[in-house]
Formats: sequence, C-alpha cells, structure tokens
Amino acid sequence: METLSKKNETETEDVRILREETKKALKTLYSIGTDAEEFKALPLSESTRAAIYARRKVSDALESLFVLHRILYCVDDEESANKILKAARGMENIANEYIIASIEDKMGVIGKEI
Repeated sequence: METLSKKNETETEDVRILREETKKALKTLYSIGTDAEEFKALPLSESTRAAIYARRKVSDALESLFVLHRILYCVDDEESANKILKAARGMENIANEYIIASIEDKMGVIGKEI
C-alpha cells in the first residue's frame, strides 16, 4: 500500500509540474507579438517599415506554432519542428522578397533625385 501511495503522490507532483509548464507556455504564447509602434520609428520608408513589420509577424506566427506544439504535446520533436519550418519557409521567402523590393524601389527613387 505504501508504494501505491507514493506513486499517487509522484503522479500528482508530475501533474502539478505539467500544469505549471503549460501555464508558462500559455503566458509565452499570448505575449508573442510585435508592437507596430516599434517599427513606426525606424528611419526607413513607409513601405520598407511595413515589409519588415510583416516579416516580423511571420516570425511571431512561427514562434507561436512552436509554443502551441509544446503545449499540446509536451515535447519538442524534430519531425514536428521540420514540418513547422517547412510550412513557414514560403512565407518567410515572400516577406524577404517584399523587403528587398521595397528597398530597391526606394533606392531607384533616390537615384532619380540625384
């Protein structure tokens, strides 16, 4: 009987730890996000700031998926990480292209002014 009692205590401790870790992960999940105000002050063109902000939002979404996976499955496994990264890669590439296009567009305007 004593062994069974100790096992129940351990399981309860494990459950408590899991709840605490989930609570921390949820707090992290809900705090992910970038305030647009941070980007409005950058000394860049409006379109470049917007493109960089959008790229950051892609990173925020990626981070959110990793945290959510940890909440749901309590593990970080390579297969799931690769699946998330593969899904995000296309969005990251598009966002990066927009940043480059915005900078190139601005450089063309500056070149014409000179």
